[in-house]
Amino acid sequence: MVGKRTWGGLVGYGGIPPLVDGGFLSSPNFAFFNLDGEWDVEGYGVDPDYEVDNMPEDVYNGIDMQLDKALELVNKLLKENPPQKVKTPCLP
Repeated sequence: MVGKRTWGGLVGYGGIPPLVDGGFLSSPNFAFFNLDGEWDVEGYGVDPDYEVDNMPEDVYNGIDMQLDKALELVNKLLKENPPQKVKTPCLP
């Protein structure tokens, strides 16, 4: 992940039937946990693998440092791990 830490709001609600008067209730009823059995991410977020900040003046000028870093990483990975050539079989 390239960019800044995510905002950390992941607990959600769903599947709650409406009330007879047309109102509704909402209560958190799903989230996720990590492999250690601990609730994770909520209230903190996920740290990026590569922290890159987009400065407002750069964004205004059409410069996206996060996108540039992501493209740099993808191109590096493609050089290190080029796609395999697919051999098309002869038609029967």
